[in-house]
Amino acid sequence: MTARKRRGVLLLLSALSIGLLLGSISLSAFGYRAETLILDQWFTTRYRVFGSQTIDPSLVIVGVDAATVHHFGKPLLLWQKDLADLVAKIKLDQPTAVGLDFLISPKTEKLGDEDPIKTRLQTDAFALGSVCLEGPPVILVERYAEDEFSHTKGTEGYEDDMLLSPHEMVRDLLVQPNGETPALGIANVPTDLDGTVRRYKTFLAVGTVSKSFTPSSFAFRLLTAATGEPLVYDQLEHPTSGTPSHLGWKGQSVPFLFDDSFLLNYPGPVQANAKPGEAPPPSLTFPIISALSVLEGKVPQSTFKDKIVIVAPTAVGLDDAKVVPGDPRYPGGAIHATVLNMFLTQSFIDRPSWAWIGLCGFSGLLGAFLGRSGRWLLLGFASIVLVCSSFAAFSLANVWLPTVFPLLSYGFGSLLGYIERLFTVERDRARVRSTFSRMVSPQVMDHVLKDLSTLRHGVRKEITVLFTDINNFTPVCEKHEPEEVISMLSDYFSKMVDVIMKYDGYLKQYVGDEIMVIFGAPDDRDDHATRAVLTALEMREVLIQSKLDAGSNPGFFDIKAGINTGEVVVGKVGPESRWEYAAVGDAVNLGARVMSTAQKLGTDIGVSEATRQRFEKERAATAATSHPQVAWTSMGVQSFKGKISQMEVFSIERQGSNP
Repeated sequence: MTARKRRGVLLLLSALSIGLLLGSISLSAFGYRAETLILDQWFTTRYRVFGSQTIDPSLVIVGVDAATVHHFGKPLLLWQKDLADLVAKIKLDQPTAVGLDFLISPKTEKLGDEDPIKTRLQTDAFALGSVCLEGPPVILVERYAEDEFSHTKGTEGYEDDMLLSPHEMVRDLLVQPNGETPALGIANVPTDLDGTVRRYKTFLAVGTVSKSFTPSSFAFRLLTAATGEPLVYDQLEHPTSGTPSHLGWKGQSVPFLFDDSFLLNYPGPVQANAKPGEAPPPSLTFPIISALSVLEGKVPQSTFKDKIVIVAPTAVGLDDAKVVPGDPRYPGGAIHATVLNMFLTQSFIDRPSWAWIGLCGFSGLLGAFLGRSGRWLLLGFASIVLVCSSFAAFSLANVWLPTVFPLLSYGFGSLLGYIERLFTVERDRARVRSTFSRMVSPQVMDHVLKDLSTLRHGVRKEITVLFTDINNFTPVCEKHEPEEVISMLSDYFSKMVDVIMKYDGYLKQYVGDEIMVIFGAPDDRDDHATRAVLTALEMREVLIQSKLDAGSNPGFFDIKAGINTGEVVVGKVGPESRWEYAAVGDAVNLGARVMSTAQKLGTDIGVSEATRQRFEKERAATAATSHPQVAWTSMGVQSFKGKISQMEVFSIERQGSNP
């Protein structure tokens, strides 16, 4: 295996390891908190894109709103009789079950037996307990005094003295012969550290006879009472021992997160209360009917028939609103209705651990591959696909996939891939660019690297070619050692190439002591004739100055040059294994002939008539003051070897100061 392949394998293994590590972290409490930031947005976006989710039509909320509170006209402690009347009115319609999400837990131990307040509380409690014994089942609520169980406590962390229950007379009426009270359910909902309710908890209770664990949350008690189907909690050991547990109902399995809690699948934000006397309007989520409408008999008959009814506070003053994803004031009763809806519509949100870890690992590998390939647009597009896939899985399949940690894994993988690229691909590219830059100017190099398609197919265009050759090269070489000749050539070529690069010429090739330069290709600049002429003039000036500086030291200071302009085809020539950029056409050959003719005519720079015409055209297109001033001296019309046609040749001199 080559070193490059070994680096590639190491890159993929490193990206995969980081991804799997991040996937494991995503399943921790920290990962849960990070991912819920995106989960909240998925709820809001899903509702806006797809509308509310499926809602079972048997669910109805009777809200004790501000109008109802005003109608009661007394403190909450004295509402037991009013709530009993409200439940009795609802039960006349024969609902399947009624849940009363109100807890009135008066402490009367310090009141005397003859105290009228104590007597009234007992009388009202008896009325409330009595209405619960007749007709369709009624579920009342209990509540733990401390609501801090979301992350720190298990079921065994709650003592009986922390549990707030209805009046003892109500409990006495509801207790069964075996000592159990299935008509009571715990109404607490776990709150995450940011104050948002995203989960629901089972709250396991131990039966006095069977000693088995049964879910005792308010929604579970209400579901069992309404359907007659019990929830089954299976475990191998104690529920807090860490042993995986299973909660099932009618063949459905509830996917737990932690602490016997599961994600709530809110169908959407609740709608405004229905006006008194009106039938429940078409609901976006759960219909909420004013309790005052029920008490005044303004609700149409059979409104609650075969329905599961939850009586819950909706008035702002009763302070029962919760913060949930997508709704900052979600009624507590609607949270319990959400749980019931999840069971009735089979809409649980699953968080498969294997998918979380696998997605993070895959994201790391994908990022490493794309980062190493340098496909930046595809790299950005893939990150968008990851996010959209997470949203699609949540919205269409009720599967919660991570977003934050796969993106982190993707980012780390991309970074590793890019670092590896810097050590291989970019290093190779830099070496190629460095080598290429010694042949052409940076501007020409960039043009060639950006426009490879033109190179492959070739293009017809007008260019100017410049040929130079050292005069008396062979006799000079015979007078010096080869090492000295190499040194002299290196100094000569260095000076000439600097001039060529200055005017953005393409150094086509060296042939012995001859140099061929192309202007106008592969770049698209229109001043190619001007640049070729200036290059030849400056070559002459540089060599004159070099000869003065060298004194008696040897060197190559005497050259001849030929310049011609014409239409040629430029592009890639040669097989894929070894090709070069070339210009093919009669104008190129004529440029070499002009160079040979110049020496015979006694001048060091020969320029064709075609180049002079192009030079004047370029001069006319620019300001006269900015264009170089050149003196043209005709050397007459000349014939060229292998050519039938003739052309006038000129020698040139610079006018004015040096550039």
